[in-house]
Amino acid sequence: MLGRTGNGPAAAGRRAARAAALLLGAAALLGAAPAAADAAADTDGGAAPGGAAEIAEALQESPVLVDPAYASALPEEKAGAIAESIEESGEPLFVVVLPVAKGDRWQGEVDNLLEAVHDRSGLSEAHYIAFGGQSVEGADYPADSAYEEGGVNASLAALAPSYESDFEGTPGEEIERAVEIALSGEAERLYEDAKAGYEERNGGLFDTSGPLTWPILLAWAAGAAALIAGAVLLLVRVRRRAARTRHAVRAAPLTAFDNADAARLDELSERVGAEIVAVGERLSRAETGGRGGAEATEALQGALNAHTAAGKAHDAARDGEADLADEVGALVLLDVAEYRMARAAALAAGRRPPRERRHCYANPLHGTSTADTEWRPVGSRRSATVPLCSDCARAVRRRAAPKALVVRHGGADLPYYTVPAEESVWSATGFGALRSDLVDRILRGDLRTPDREPRG
Repeated sequence: MLGRTGNGPAAAGRRAARAAALLLGAAALLGAAPAAADAAADTDGGAAPGGAAEIAEALQESPVLVDPAYASALPEEKAGAIAESIEESGEPLFVVVLPVAKGDRWQGEVDNLLEAVHDRSGLSEAHYIAFGGQSVEGADYPADSAYEEGGVNASLAALAPSYESDFEGTPGEEIERAVEIALSGEAERLYEDAKAGYEERNGGLFDTSGPLTWPILLAWAAGAAALIAGAVLLLVRVRRRAARTRHAVRAAPLTAFDNADAARLDELSERVGAEIVAVGERLSRAETGGRGGAEATEALQGALNAHTAAGKAHDAARDGEADLADEVGALVLLDVAEYRMARAAALAAGRRPPRERRHCYANPLHGTSTADTEWRPVGSRRSATVPLCSDCARAVRRRAAPKALVVRHGGADLPYYTVPAEESVWSATGFGALRSDLVDRILRGDLRTPDREPRG
């Protein structure tokens, strides 16, 4: 995990301070608890307090984040103990306990929250136990990592406590037990044991060996109805986990804008505009206080430059065929700005800076959970090593075409990287995946091409 060993005086000091700061930090980060869901809905898609970037940044300080709304479910002392056990394990496991409601920025889905947070985390591998108000859920990135021998399987670890308690445990108890199971390295076995035990304990409801009387039949029917309802709930939860844990990697929520039509492009444009404002507000409050030296100052200036470049890309949209590429590029540049802000803050605080995120080369909307992959496009003799998400990497290993970002160019729909480099800064740099000078190129005017003059 980033800059975390769990041992030594510095770590001990962090743990002592963290216990008192867990809930206070969440309150400052996410705003007043009663308004948490409403605030999220009001700032849908932005990076206002409580956004994915800030949640990911908070998890660098402590692996447990609890909204004040759930302070009674997971008290400060228990949250601190869970955080300490995770840090001492050295595993990239995180606990997120935040309100998630229909109509908020996550569309009421904890999965969407976790995908967005992980996308902003800069971690190649991470595991999450989360509670958003309904049930304890787990997620593993990448999915394959959940089945490494002795590794962390948060998805199954989140399910097991419900079986163990016959679905009568409290959220706090289930979270605590889920973390314990996840860190045990035996989550799959413990999950299977818990499920078998649940089935064995509840089999007596269906014992018909004795005389059947009306009271018994009624009790049997009531028990059967309860079990069927529980089974349906379990089936939904298990299938949702299976979609992630059985080697099926889901793309981040931004993939809804892949190859956007006009309506979706309008929605994407609104989202980009809101995030530019939100990131700008955060930048206006950011400072190093003279700490971190020239390196921290340079990182903060880099964040300002990336934010300016994002604004230029957003402004350039709607002037021709490159609209989708410009809006996607603006999102990538905003991620660069957020990373550089996080780097400046870490350096000023004396922490190890996070790893810089790298977007999927084939389609930046697939997020930043990527790995360097050798890719030789079909029909080409040349190959290159580029960052690809799991789905795209799997496709190119099978010599198939990945799900590329398709843009309009010359009256035709093409994978963006097939546009001549001299005609597209996005193609020339792979949205920053091929070259590190994307921000500089945008600031010097490379968005302009002969067939694309700036608007008056």
